[in-house]
Amino acid sequence: RWVEAVTTARELLRCLYFERLRGDDELAEGFEVVCNLCSVEQRHGLLIRTHVPLAEPTLDTLTDAFAGAGWHERETFEMFGIVFAGHNDLRNMYLPSDFEGYPLRKDFPLLSRIVKPWPGIVDVEPLPGEDEADEADEAEAPA
Repeated sequence: RWVEAVTTARELLRCLYFERLRGDDELAEGFEVVCNLCSVEQRHGLLIRTHVPLAEPTLDTLTDAFAGAGWHERETFEMFGIVFAGHNDLRNMYLPSDFEGYPLRKDFPLLSRIVKPWPGIVDVEPLPGEDEADEADEAEAPA
């Protein structure tokens, strides 16, 4: 009843401003998806939360209620792997298309724990005279 709750907030509570949507990893409990809505005319805000199971992280899209939700859903899909059913463009925005995994999940391996060569590293030859200048500086340094 995720979409129904958001639509009701928009229509009955006049929460016409979609502020953001985000995901939180709750480990074995699955994921929490949070939507912030605001009513500018009535000066109140609303936080709507739902839980998504870890085994099958799928939730209906909010793009019919708020078109701006599409960008937030794409980001949440990319970072957590939560699929928004009915969203017409779930693809990566930040990461390469062949990236494996979901970086904001707590079970995602940290790069500092895995030794991989940096793909952008370039072996650069020292400029002429660089090695000699470094040796001269070391020789002049007081002990």
